Amino acid sequence: MWKKILNILKNPLFILAIIFIVGLVLRLLEINRTSFWYDEAFTGDVLKMSWKDMFAVIAADKVHPPLFYVIARVWASIFGFTQESLRGLSIFFGLGTSILGYFVEKNLFDKKRFPIVGLVIALAIAISPFFIAYSNEARSYSFLALLALGLAFTVIKWLDSKEKLEKRKYLIISLILGISLCATHYLQIVFIIAVICTVLIYKFVFTEKGLNKKGLWRTLGVILLAILGILFLPIKAFLLSHDISGMWWITDVKLYEVVRVYYSYFLGVVRYMDGVPPMRDLIVDIPQLLLAGSLFLIQLLSYVYILVSKRFSTEEKRHITFFYVLGIVTFLGFYILSAIGFNSFVERYTIAGGIVLFVSFWITIASVLRNWFVLVPIGIYVSFILMLTPVSTRIDYREVAKTLDGMNNVHRYVFTSPTDLIDSQFYMSHTNVYYYYEYTGKYPGWALLKDDVNGVYMNDIQEGDILIAPDYEVQKFRDLGYIQVSSIGSEFTILSK
Repeated sequence: MWKKILNILKNPLFILAIIFIVGLVLRLLEINRTSFWYDEAFTGDVLKMSWKDMFAVIAADKVHPPLFYVIARVWASIFGFTQESLRGLSIFFGLGTSILGYFVEKNLFDKKRFPIVGLVIALAIAISPFFIAYSNEARSYSFLALLALGLAFTVIKWLDSKEKLEKRKYLIISLILGISLCATHYLQIVFIIAVICTVLIYKFVFTEKGLNKKGLWRTLGVILLAILGILFLPIKAFLLSHDISGMWWITDVKLYEVVRVYYSYFLGVVRYMDGVPPMRDLIVDIPQLLLAGSLFLIQLLSYVYILVSKRFSTEEKRHITFFYVLGIVTFLGFYILSAIGFNSFVERYTIAGGIVLFVSFWITIASVLRNWFVLVPIGIYVSFILMLTPVSTRIDYREVAKTLDGMNNVHRYVFTSPTDLIDSQFYMSHTNVYYYYEYTGKYPGWALLKDDVNGVYMNDIQEGDILIAPDYEVQKFRDLGYIQVSSIGSEFTILSK
C-alpha cells in the first residue's frame, strides 16, 4: 500500500494537480481584494448591454476586437454578470496557461527530464505575481497569454512534422490561434510578425543540419538596415505629421529599458494604476533595472552556453532558440513601434511575448542545470516573491455603489468624474446614473459616454439630483452653490443643489 501511495505522490500528473491547486488558491485570494478599475468596469458595463449595443460600443471604442467580449458574454450568461464570474474567466485562462507550460516541455524537450522541468515551468507560471495579477483582471490578457504559448507550441510542431496530415493539422491550429490573437487585441499583430520572423530563422538560419552562416549574416544585415532606418529616416516625424501616434498616456521607452520586462513578468506590476503600471517594489533596496538586467544576462549566457555545448542535440538547441528568439523579437517589435512614435510598450499589451520569454527563461535555465538542480533557481525565485512589498489598496467602488443604492428619493446619480461613473455603475442596481460635464463634447472618444444619454450639463441639475464628487473637487462645487449631504468614506462627498 505504501509503495502505491509513493508512486501516486511521485506521479507528475499528481504533482501537476498540486501546482494547479496552488495557482488556483493564489488567484482566488486576489479575486475580491479590489473592485474593478476602469478597464475592467468597461468590460463589465459593456457585457451587461444587449448584443447589438455591445458591438456598437466595441466598434466606437476602436481599441479591441470583439472576440474576448463574445467569449466573456457567453461565460457570464452561464455563470453570472458578477465580479467573481468575470475575473473567474481570466483565472480559468491563467491556470490553463500554467498547465500548457507543462505539456509544452513534455512534447518538445528531453523526454527523460521533462517531468521535473515541465513541473517547474508550470509552477513558475502558477506563482508569478504578474500572471496572478492578470489572471484576476476582467480583460483579455490571460487569454492572450494562453493563445500565444499555444501558438508557439503548434508552430514548432508544424515545422517539425514530417507527415503531411500532421503538418496540415498543426498549420490549421496555428492559423486559428494566430487569427484569434489578432481578433482579441490589435497589437498582437506584432507577436504574429515576430512568429513569422522566428519561423524564417528556424528554417533558414538554424536548420536541421545546424547553423547556416550565410543565412545568419543575411539576417544580421536585415536587422542592421532596420536599425539604421529607424535612426536616420524621419519616420516618426512623418507619422506625427499625419496624426498617427500611439497611446498618449504611454511614455517613450529607451532601448535599455526594454529589459525591464524581465522584472515585470517575474515580480509583477501594480495592474490597476493609471498610466503605465509601475513595477512592484521589494522590501530590499535593489534597483529594478539592475535586477532585470541580471536576469537578462543569466538567460543570455545560459543560451550561449547551450549553443556551444556538445551536451545538447541540434533539435534541443533549435527548440530553445525558437522560444528565446520569439520573445526577444516581440519586444524589439514593440520598441520599434515606440521609436517611430507609436507608443504601446506596456507589459499587459506585450503579454504574448512575455509568456514566451518567461517560459523560455525556465527552459534555458533547466537545460543548463539539469535534473533536480533546477529547484535551486525556483527556490531563489520564491524567495524574491516573498520579499515583495504588499500592493496598496485603492477606492472600493463596491462600497460606493452600496452607499448610493441605500439612498432614498434620488432622481439622478450624477458623478462629477466619468471614470468614477464607469467604475461604480457596474455594481449599482439603479440605472439612473449620469456624469456631469461643463462643456458639450468634453469627453470625445469615450465609447461609453454619450452626452445625450448619460451626460448632464450643469444648468440641468435639478432638485432630487445628487452629485458624487471626489473630495479634492468639493470646494469647486461649493463655490457653485452646492451643499454637502454626506460622505462616502474618505474619498467622495455627496452634494445637492
